[in-house]
Amino acid sequence: MICVQFIFTPGEYDDEFHRLDGAIEAFARSLRGFVRVETWQSADGRTINATHYFDDREALAELS
Repeated sequence: MICVQFIFTPGEYDDEFHRLDGAIEAFARSLRGFVRVETWQSADGRTINATHYFDDREALAELS
């Protein structure tokens, strides 16, 4: 199993950000080898970590 993490500080996002974020998420979920995504947010809400899990490096390479 391979995972990739996206760690960021949430802010105010425009419609274009939400459109692109949704498209990336849908693409990741459509890939052969996609397993799941887990999201964690710190208690203070200042940090988010989204971890995407894949079966193998080839599936992750498609996301790249």
